[in-house]
Amino acid sequence: MLFVVLPGMNGTDHLLAEFVRQRPTKHDATVITYPADVTYSYGELTRWLRDRLPTAEPYFLITESFSGPIAIQIASKSLPNLCGIIFIASFAASPRPFLSRFKKAAGVLSFFSMVSPSLLKPFLTGIHPPQWFNAAFVDAMKTVGKDVMTNRIEEALSVDETKTFKKLSLPMIYIRASHDKLVPANTAKRMAAINHHLLLTEIKGPHFLLQCAPDTAWRKIDEFVGELTRQNK
Repeated sequence: MLFVVLPGMNGTDHLLAEFVRQRPTKHDATVITYPADVTYSYGELTRWLRDRLPTAEPYFLITESFSGPIAIQIASKSLPNLCGIIFIASFAASPRPFLSRFKKAAGVLSFFSMVSPSLLKPFLTGIHPPQWFNAAFVDAMKTVGKDVMTNRIEEALSVDETKTFKKLSLPMIYIRASHDKLVPANTAKRMAAINHHLLLTEIKGPHFLLQCAPDTAWRKIDEFVGELTRQNK
């Protein structure tokens, strides 16, 4: 099975290479990286992405954090080869909506992510990130322009795709991080409450699950896809 991975807010594949490398041999995975120098809205980024999705074979979307609303918009178009969505520590609506009332919040968060990324790492990976993470994180943040990062933070703080998500009927699972310091625990529960097609599961770890617990994440994903395969026989 093919898995198309939509990255988190940095929009690069720098932090996902190890996850892709550790995939089960029976699966294939590819990361679609977002433009690093264009300030797209969620809607514009969704339209940009649609032209880059597979057209010749079935696939699942693995959507990391920021990319949840994009996957929801994509799924609402009923694309023929999209088999389902795996949400990783993600959201349908802003996980911290109160911050959207503060106009400077996005700029401040962007400043810390670009200038002092080490201050954010405890919120992303906990105090013990993988050995490869520090250098990859710095490289990823250097790739993305400050205006682009600020724009993506603003988009995430104000987005609300709840109504669209409620209408989806394809297979979906939400893999929650037990120690997520960015996306509140009730985010997944709220999503499941408005769409009964969404399954919930949890992995012990921080917000960056695909970086800190790739083996466990793949096991959960494989179980989800395997059960769907058995049901469809």
